[in-house]
Amino acid sequence: MLIVNNKLPEGFSKLEPYELHQHFKSLDIVELNGVNPHLNPLILSLMLHGNEPAGLRAIQNIMDKYEGGQSLPRPVVLLIGNVDAARDSVRMLEGSIDYNRIWKRRSNSLIEHKAEQILNHFKSKTPFAVIDIHNNTGSNPAYGCFNKLSIVNGHLARLFSETSVYFTNPDTTLSVACCAFCPALTVECGLPGDISAEKRAFNLINELLNRESLSKSPLLDSELTIYHSYAIIRVPKNCTISFSPNADTDFYFKENLDFYNFKTLKFGETIGYRNNPEVKLQIVGVKEEDLSDDFFDYIGKKITVKKAFIPSMLTCNTRIISQDCLGYIMESYSVEMLK
Repeated sequence: MLIVNNKLPEGFSKLEPYELHQHFKSLDIVELNGVNPHLNPLILSLMLHGNEPAGLRAIQNIMDKYEGGQSLPRPVVLLIGNVDAARDSVRMLEGSIDYNRIWKRRSNSLIEHKAEQILNHFKSKTPFAVIDIHNNTGSNPAYGCFNKLSIVNGHLARLFSETSVYFTNPDTTLSVACCAFCPALTVECGLPGDISAEKRAFNLINELLNRESLSKSPLLDSELTIYHSYAIIRVPKNCTISFSPNADTDFYFKENLDFYNFKTLKFGETIGYRNNPEVKLQIVGVKEEDLSDDFFDYIGKKITVKKAFIPSMLTCNTRIISQDCLGYIMESYSVEMLK
């Protein structure tokens, strides 16, 4: 049975991520009344990854603006993420589950069962929108992600940034689950500490708190750039990784690899090297198809681009690469794809 809190702890706006576990359990829900209770609630998710504080910062500033949450224009539901990982400032605890990969049941784990209960609770609220706030682990612009090609989701993304990404894989994220019953957006606020991106998240939340509806008018390509994320680049499990040419690891990548995010990686470009000729990068498409031979050539030790593409979320964090992925492969979409 879900336990729902109806108030925030005293001093919430001053809490650091590592202090959240003193006041919340992971995946706690806090429901706050708005001065216009007839409006559908806005659901906000923060810190599903314990080293991504942008959501906490943006929501703390919102609560300060609205008298500690006492004068919110509409009801707000907060989903408090992985406070145990936040205590140690890591994405997730070693050997545990990624809290943004639990929203489609894959097993009978207790955490997935709780996620299912949370989704049912959210659906019963008929939310105005769901916003899941994250940081990146590589150099990326601030951008919004949606998982359903609707004009409403396009406008929701545009309120955050002119740059957006449409994805359906991984299909276990919170926004993928929620887009089945309401507008939903994941916002990517750059690297932790990016104040300008946190301000974007604050402005997005503030705008949604004060809106009665989302626009359904057609968008122009000049208003919103859409990329379709259609493949994931992974390093095989148990392979060693570094960003130093002198390291004796299976793979070593260019030290500024994340520079290429949202730029075109051209044919023949070298992204890194491999010391172990028995392994290669794994590329998985949206239908779980194996695309590993489509994008990279292996010439001696060099790993070169076989077919030009636009990457996103390339990271130089070896732990994140091992826990999640090296990055994503994208293509451009027109706003005419939005229905």
